[in-house]
Amino acid sequence: MPFWYTLFYEGEKNGAPAMRPLWYEFPEDEGSYPIENQHMVGDALLVRTIYEPNVQSANVYFPGSDQVD
Repeated sequence: MPFWYTLFYEGEKNGAPAMRPLWYEFPEDEGSYPIENQHMVGDALLVRTIYEPNVQSANVYFPGSDQVD
Protein backbone atom coordinates (compact mmCIF):
# COMPACT_ATOMS: atom_id res chain seq x y z
CA MET A 1 0.00 0.00 0.00
CA PRO A 2 2.73 2.58 0.70
CA PHE A 3 4.00 2.18 -2.89
CA TRP A 4 0.56 2.89 -4.39
CA TYR A 5 -0.08 5.71 -1.94
CA THR A 6 3.19 7.33 -2.93
CA LEU A 7 2.42 6.98 -6.65
CA PHE A 8 -0.99 8.61 -6.30
CA TYR A 9 0.50 11.36 -4.12
CA GLU A 10 3.11 12.06 -6.81
CA GLY A 11 0.32 12.11 -9.38
CA GLU A 12 -1.57 14.68 -7.36
CA LYS A 13 1.53 16.85 -6.96
CA ASN A 14 3.03 16.73 -10.47
CA GLY A 15 0.53 14.92 -12.69
CA ALA A 16 2.62 11.76 -13.20
CA PRO A 17 0.40 8.74 -13.85
CA ALA A 18 0.79 5.72 -11.59
CA MET A 19 0.81 3.37 -14.61
CA ARG A 20 3.10 4.68 -17.33
CA PRO A 21 4.03 3.66 -20.87
CA LEU A 22 7.68 2.64 -21.20
CA TRP A 23 8.53 5.77 -23.18
CA TYR A 24 7.37 7.93 -20.27
CA GLU A 25 10.11 6.55 -18.03
CA PHE A 26 12.68 5.97 -20.80
CA PRO A 27 12.26 8.78 -23.36
CA GLU A 28 15.83 8.31 -24.65
CA ASP A 29 15.13 4.66 -25.55
CA GLU A 30 13.43 4.83 -28.96
CA GLY A 31 12.92 1.06 -28.91
CA SER A 32 10.32 1.53 -26.17
CA TYR A 33 8.07 3.82 -28.26
CA PRO A 34 6.07 1.19 -30.20
CA ILE A 35 5.64 -1.26 -27.29
CA GLU A 36 2.01 -1.45 -26.20
CA ASN A 37 1.93 -4.67 -24.16
CA GLN A 38 4.26 -3.50 -21.39
CA HIS A 39 4.07 -0.64 -18.95
CA MET A 40 5.65 0.64 -15.77
CA VAL A 41 4.01 0.98 -12.38
CA GLY A 42 5.77 4.05 -11.11
CA ASP A 43 9.45 3.97 -11.95
CA ALA A 44 10.10 0.64 -10.24
CA LEU A 45 7.91 -2.16 -11.66
CA LEU A 46 7.89 -3.40 -15.24
CA VAL A 47 4.65 -5.16 -16.24
CA ARG A 48 4.24 -7.37 -19.32
CA THR A 49 0.59 -8.03 -20.08
CA ILE A 50 -0.51 -11.32 -21.63
CA TYR A 51 -3.88 -11.46 -23.36
CA GLU A 52 -3.94 -14.98 -24.76
CA PRO A 53 -4.89 -18.06 -22.70
CA ASN A 54 -2.41 -20.88 -21.97
CA VAL A 55 0.73 -18.87 -22.72
CA GLN A 56 3.89 -20.60 -21.51
CA SER A 57 6.42 -17.86 -22.29
CA ALA A 58 6.56 -14.26 -23.47
CA ASN A 59 9.13 -11.83 -24.81
CA VAL A 60 9.93 -8.87 -22.60
CA TYR A 61 11.66 -5.67 -23.69
CA PHE A 62 14.01 -4.30 -21.05
CA PRO A 63 14.42 -0.54 -21.58
CA GLY A 64 17.97 0.62 -21.84
CA SER A 65 19.08 -2.56 -23.58
CA ASP A 66 18.93 -3.69 -27.19
CA GLN A 67 17.65 -7.11 -26.25
CA VAL A 68 14.29 -8.77 -25.95
CA ASP A 69 14.43 -11.69 -23.51
